[in-house]
Amino acid sequence: MTKPRSDADRMRRRELYDAAAGVAGPRLLPWTTPDGNPCYLSTDGRGYLSTLADSIEAVQLGMGEELLEHAREVLAPGAQAQSATEYRWLASRLAEALTDALRVAESRGQRIPDRRKRRPSMPDGARTGTPVRRRYRFREYHVTAVVDPMTLPTFAAVCVTGEDHDCGATSGELHAEDELTRWIAEHCAQTGHDFYHRTTRATLRAEPGAWQ
Repeated sequence: MTKPRSDADRMRRRELYDAAAGVAGPRLLPWTTPDGNPCYLSTDGRGYLSTLADSIEAVQLGMGEELLEHAREVLAPGAQAQSATEYRWLASRLAEALTDALRVAESRGQRIPDRRKRRPSMPDGARTGTPVRRRYRFREYHVTAVVDPMTLPTFAAVCVTGEDHDCGATSGELHAEDELTRWIAEHCAQTGHDFYHRTTRATLRAEPGAWQ
């Protein structure tokens, strides 16, 4: 497994890229809306959200590498056979990791400058012979998201155990982790199902900062 890059190394590589590109456009972020739609950020490559996106991309790619190494061990000749449920779980996690990796690749590919399309604007070039180059910068608005202390988080779980299809049993929204754990324990005792997806919801408050 390759050695993960340090934060300073990632920052330096990003600065070199920004210097080479000369101009930055909307960046595809490594997360989506609750409806699954892509999120974009108008940025010059710096700021809190850009740094956060860099960190999340690094985590996603690192988890993908670890998952791929685990899959190779599971599928290696002579490896102990797993149950259909375990293979299905592994395939689902690989699909998620591939989705993240493709989104990262698309985001970075969109930010690679196309030298063939970057032609200088020369309104007076025929007369002066000096090209006039225009550069545009997007401003980034700093926003900090904090958990609203006046509201309580909610927890929910859905059973995804099953070979042909998921069980689909759901706990509904609960207001304590202990209640969620108790529901999972009861459902597991009744059915023997042992795979669940957990969702935690919290109300966030955006604290605006300054334009950069």
